[in-house]
Amino acid sequence: MTDVMEADLSSEDSIEPVTIDHIVPDDLEVGAFIIYEGRPFSFLHKDEGCAPLIFKSETGPPRLIELLPTEYIHKIALGEIKRPGRKNIAGLNAEPESYRHDEKFEALPKKAREVAGLKDLYVEEFARRIRDAEERGERFARNETNALIVREIVDAALPKDVHPPAMRSARSILRWLQRSELKKGSPMANVHGNYQRPYNRKISQRVLDLIATIIREQADTLPHALRPGIIRGQVNTKIKEINLEESLQIPPVRTTTVTSEFNRYDGWIRLAATKGKHAADLEFGAVGKLVRPTRINQHWELDHHSIDLIPILGSTELGQMLSKSALGRLDITLAIDVYSGYPVGFYPSFEGTGLLPSLMCIAHGVQEKTYVAQRFPHISGSLLAHGKPTKVRFDRAREYVGRQMARSLRRVGIGFELARPRFPDDKPYIERFFGTLENDFVSWLKGRTGSSPRDRGAANPAKEAAIELDDFVALLHEYFITVYARRPQRGLDWETPEQRWLRGLRNYKPRLLTPDEQARVDVLASIEVKVNAGREGIQWRNKHYQSPELQSIRRTSGNFGVRKNSMTPLIGRISLRDVGVIFVSVPNTDTPSEIAVPCTAAAAHGRTVWQDEVVQALLRQKKKNPQSKIDYEDGFSALFRRSIGCMGIKTDKASKLGSSRGAVTAARFTGVMVDGVCKHALTRLVRDGTALDLFGQLAAQDKSQAVCEENINAINTDDEDIVDIYDDMPADEIDMSDLLGEED
Repeated sequence: MTDVMEADLSSEDSIEPVTIDHIVPDDLEVGAFIIYEGRPFSFLHKDEGCAPLIFKSETGPPRLIELLPTEYIHKIALGEIKRPGRKNIAGLNAEPESYRHDEKFEALPKKAREVAGLKDLYVEEFARRIRDAEERGERFARNETNALIVREIVDAALPKDVHPPAMRSARSILRWLQRSELKKGSPMANVHGNYQRPYNRKISQRVLDLIATIIREQADTLPHALRPGIIRGQVNTKIKEINLEESLQIPPVRTTTVTSEFNRYDGWIRLAATKGKHAADLEFGAVGKLVRPTRINQHWELDHHSIDLIPILGSTELGQMLSKSALGRLDITLAIDVYSGYPVGFYPSFEGTGLLPSLMCIAHGVQEKTYVAQRFPHISGSLLAHGKPTKVRFDRAREYVGRQMARSLRRVGIGFELARPRFPDDKPYIERFFGTLENDFVSWLKGRTGSSPRDRGAANPAKEAAIELDDFVALLHEYFITVYARRPQRGLDWETPEQRWLRGLRNYKPRLLTPDEQARVDVLASIEVKVNAGREGIQWRNKHYQSPELQSIRRTSGNFGVRKNSMTPLIGRISLRDVGVIFVSVPNTDTPSEIAVPCTAAAAHGRTVWQDEVVQALLRQKKKNPQSKIDYEDGFSALFRRSIGCMGIKTDKASKLGSSRGAVTAARFTGVMVDGVCKHALTRLVRDGTALDLFGQLAAQDKSQAVCEENINAINTDDEDIVDIYDDMPADEIDMSDLLGEED
């Protein structure tokens, strides 16, 4: 169409009208071949403007044909030109049933359509000869002799790079013709049956996993004598034992089944025999599948996920409504037991990804969930999973590869393993669980954001948000207990996760935290630090810790006594949720023990590690002393007041809402949901707000209706009036810089 675009637009007579002959049909590309007059031709090119399509012959003497696009379309419609694997244009005038057949045909794999298209060439040639004979008053019989004639003609007309069907005997061609006539020329007539009907596997996944497990076990004992027959005998023996123990009727496996699975492991077996199973796992992964563990708590998978939902802050435990303004998206860290598929632990929060949500999730999974009956009495059932896992698998995020994660898990006797980089299939169960959670649960809630703008559509999650944080926690528990855990799953041989977990309890007793571990505050969600204790106590991040018990340790700590001025090196443990206390390990004792050493600054008690970092950053920005108790308390109070304003809570000063990310950071600083799902989502917010006497001020304000209406109008400001303070801010500065702005 270049000649049209370059025409002189000043003269209407010089503009050539655009017709179908100016374009190339969308089913043609260079090299595509057609069957015309019984011979194959390939498409060469088409000149610009109203020019013909040029084809060259692929067999016989060289020949070029020229057809205008309108001629080409007309001959396609009449059947004079055939395109293997393409729908005939005559199908546009077909009945609705033909339309459905065409849709099914286009949805098939490319190879299936190509093979069916080749078969249609033989059928169409046979049908053409039948029609031509009828026009002459003759008869072209449907017999094997004529089928062989058709086969020779079509084989000779096919291009050299196109291979005819392997099974094209005379009887096969007659069957193709019969199917096409019965289905009225549908393109689905000669598609192989395996592509048309679903294949329902009759062998249970448990049997296949059993075969894989025995192959891996025998790779250590009999690597050179590993044969399908040996594997089959051991598998059938194990099946008999399972049938007796669990009163099942699993049929014995056949040789073909074992051989098929054995062949899949062939490369893995060879490498495992020479370099070991670990090297084979790194090279081949799990050979297309991961074998489930054989008992509960043998293997957990853990990961973070951003929930596609915007909640509101809601009301306190006593029913006082704080804010109905929309917050930002919250995150969830979740662990799942691979054997049963049961969600063992979870931690929804605004902490994002980090060490705190990971360790709090594991701590929640280990404990017995007795709080469910007290907090949510309306839920029929409870979270059954508990106990320490043998190992936890997670990816290579920064919080997972650090030393603090390994130290925390070592304190309670939990192992871990890292997934391979750029291999998401190493954690398939937790990744699939997140997809189910979004589609099956979150997508039905008000305020959902969707996973993409297309999924969100015309919805406005910030205006539609109506789910309170604590209500979301209750709904999450109800979904896990009454829906997900009680729904049969194909990967569990149509058992429910609850049934699989209860069956696993009969053969394995979960490992609980020991009494010594339970006595240690936040034994998991804490970090270990090396500190030096002197006469003035311990100094850590501009905070001082002192107690008589600490000085008593110094007097009995070996070479570092009171007569020396040297500092006493010790190991301390600080909770990620409270920097106000450091737990010091007592040296030279037969059993591990700790003493609690409080911080001398009362304002630091109850602060998380991240809150402490933000407060100290503010003090440094304001040229204040981070070690000053008064400055620390004033800094925290200023940031806390600003944070509750960002979340839409009415304060004595009129304040505008920030962006969704600002609300998320504010919720994180005020400690919303930081204590986990065992407590109310706003427990810390109420505690610190009461200590600062903020809620007394709010109650006084509620007595004035005018002030209430003014603040409500300020909270419900239109989107145009909301100032997003993050647009020009680097991502690594968002967490602190949102709250470190200048005071009004």
